[in-house]
Amino acid sequence: MKVSFLLFLIFKLSLAMANNIFSEKECKDIDIREQNPIISQNPEIKKYFTKAKNQGSMGWCFAFTAADLITASIGKPISSLHMSLIYNGEEMSDSMSYLRYKYDLLEKKLLPGKYKFDEIATGGFVNEAINRASGGYLCLEENLPFSYEDDNTYFALRKLEDFKQKTLESNQDNAEYLCEIVKNLFPKHTFNKKELLRIGEDVLRRNLNSVLKDAAKRVCAGKMIKIPKLIGVRIEKDSHPYNKNYNYLKAINNLLDQGKPLAVGYELEQISSTEGSHSSIILARKWINGSCKYLVRNSWGNSCGVLISKVVDCNKETGTFWIKDKDLNEISSSFNYIK
Repeated sequence: MKVSFLLFLIFKLSLAMANNIFSEKECKDIDIREQNPIISQNPEIKKYFTKAKNQGSMGWCFAFTAADLITASIGKPISSLHMSLIYNGEEMSDSMSYLRYKYDLLEKKLLPGKYKFDEIATGGFVNEAINRASGGYLCLEENLPFSYEDDNTYFALRKLEDFKQKTLESNQDNAEYLCEIVKNLFPKHTFNKKELLRIGEDVLRRNLNSVLKDAAKRVCAGKMIKIPKLIGVRIEKDSHPYNKNYNYLKAINNLLDQGKPLAVGYELEQISSTEGSHSSIILARKWINGSCKYLVRNSWGNSCGVLISKVVDCNKETGTFWIKDKDLNEISSSFNYIK
C-alpha cells in the first residue's frame, strides 16, 4: 500500500514537472497592482489597470501596451491614441519608412478592389513607441480617448481614409461629412471653423498619419504632460542568454518580483482563432491548480470569444486572461519594459 502511494506521488510530481516550468516555490504570488507603489497608492491608476481596454480591429496593440507601461511609470493615464498618432506620424517623416509606405500603396493600387488611397499606418514596436515619446509631451486618456463603439475613433479613422480617397477621385468636397468625422475622432474638443478648414486642407494634401498627429497636438494644447526621459528595452527570447535554461521566463519573473510591469509579444494562433502578432501587459503571477500562471492584460475589451479556453482562462469583466508558464514560454517571442 505504501509503495503504491509513493509511486502515485512520484507520478503526480513527474506530471507536474512535465506541465510546468516553475515549481510552486518558484512561483510566488505577485500582482503589480498591489506591489508597485505608483499603482497601488493611486486609486485612479489602480482602476485604470483593472478596467478593460479595446483596440478593436486597429493594429495598435503596441501603442496600447506602451501607454500602459508609461502610465505605470509616471502615475498618469496616458492616451493610447496619442501614442499611436505620434509613432505613425514620425514613421512618415522618416524617408525610408515613407518610401516603404509609398511602395505598399503602389502594390495595393495594382490589386482591384483593395486599393486604399492613404491607409492609416498600423503595427509597430513597443520599445520604439516608448523611446519616441520619451522626453516629450503626451495627452492624457481623458482628453484624447480611443473608443471602439458606435462612430468613434476606429470607425472615424476608416471613414477619414474613404473621405480622402473619394474626394480626390471625384474632386467634390464634402465639408459637412468631414466635420462629422473629425468630431467623432476628437469628441473632447470643439473645433472652430478656421481649424476645421485647415484640417480639411491638410487631409487632402498631406499624409493622414502626419495630419492626425498635428491635430492631436492642437486638441491637447495646454493639457499635455511632460514625459521624463524613459528607455524602452526589448528582449528577444532567441537572443543570448535568454535562449537557454528558461532564462527568458526567469527574466520576466525577475521584473515581476520587482513590481515592474512588462509587455510580452506573442503569436495569436496558439491561444485564439485569429492570426498575427500581438502584445499585452503582464499584471500578475500566481500558482493556480498545480500550475504557475501569468495574468495578461489584453486590449480586446470585454470579450473572450476568439480565445481558446483550453489554453487560457479568460476574465471578461477585466479583459484579462491567465496562461500557464509553459504556454507563455511557447507563444511569446519577446518582452519589453522601461529601464
